[in-house]
Amino acid sequence: MSGRGRPRRATQGKRPARLQEELPRPREAGNKRQRRTGAAAASSHVPSSDSDSQGAWFEGAEHASRQEPQQQQVPTIQGPMPGRRHSTGRDPQSLAAATSAEVKRLVSAAFAPATQAAYKQGIRMFEEFRFSHGLGSDWPASPQQVVGFAAHLSLAGKAHTTARTYIAGIGAKHKLNGWSDPADNFLLKKLLQGMTKLDRRQDLRKPITLQRLKQLIGILPVVCANVFEEKLFTAAYSVAFFGFLRVSEVVGQGDTLKGARAGIGYADVVMGKNLKIRIRGSKTDQAMRGEQVCMRRAERHPEACPVLAMQAYLQVRPSGSGPLFKHFDGAPLSRYQFQAILKRGAKALGWEVNRFTSHSFRIGAATTAAMNGTPVRRIMALGRWESQAVEKYVRTNQV
Repeated sequence: MSGRGRPRRATQGKRPARLQEELPRPREAGNKRQRRTGAAAASSHVPSSDSDSQGAWFEGAEHASRQEPQQQQVPTIQGPMPGRRHSTGRDPQSLAAATSAEVKRLVSAAFAPATQAAYKQGIRMFEEFRFSHGLGSDWPASPQQVVGFAAHLSLAGKAHTTARTYIAGIGAKHKLNGWSDPADNFLLKKLLQGMTKLDRRQDLRKPITLQRLKQLIGILPVVCANVFEEKLFTAAYSVAFFGFLRVSEVVGQGDTLKGARAGIGYADVVMGKNLKIRIRGSKTDQAMRGEQVCMRRAERHPEACPVLAMQAYLQVRPSGSGPLFKHFDGAPLSRYQFQAILKRGAKALGWEVNRFTSHSFRIGAATTAAMNGTPVRRIMALGRWESQAVEKYVRTNQV
């Protein structure tokens, strides 16, 4: 942290209560035992997948009961590792186990946690589909089975994006095991194109524009438990908007600062005339190269200015390193709380509560920039978009 030295601890009045005590816990958080019970019950009806039994969704070479002709197999490491001395006293089996574990670790690190979860879910549903239709449980799967699975997802009302993700997981599992990809066929590609054209679903999330941001910040004294929380959420929301940030880039996932979804750390902030924040990693930066986001003073809109909001928050923030945004008792601001206070504010303002989410700040930033005449290329740079996907974020018709 530079520019202001160590922020002083708030000392006014009674110690504020933690927001966790004010907000209801998400239902999923207290239902782990039930979910485990449900999973155990399901396993009695559906053959256990290698992703469940072995703990890695991409495993499966050892479970294949048929091999494709002229199929190139992934070689296994039998001898000493290149560039290292081979210890003749080490058991070859333990060496193979160690290298196999390292392969799994490195492959897992190559995929984002959310991607792995989605792929694992897709593979599980594919296995349930095959079992219910009497198609067996052999790996590798046939192209006909994957085509049938895609049609099954369409009949079940799944979005085309969900179908593509699930099938991508099946394809990834095959390629990682050295099998040909059953998803790489003309019929399946056309089927997915058809799902895309016929899918009438729309992303109904509305943008939190600059005007709406000011309204939201103005209602925080009503929906927050105390002044400390008001300053906390004012800073978090203004930074999310002016930085074009995803919620995972703001608060991360938990109190850790490790991984691509680490969130903003106290050491990532540099205060001066402008506010500079280092984004450690993101959805599109799994390698964690990092990027610095600079936010200027919003002199015409002081009530939503990210620089002034951050200065006010840092004056009361508990001392110490770790996540930037945390409560008076040091507990990190969670994604759920970030969303819950937004919902409270939206309800108090009379907005359509279900159409405003944490991603509305990023959508609103792109929409506001477009309304101000900012070129698309510049918006892409500000939001760190690498494709024309930015066009989906400009929603001037929903202002």
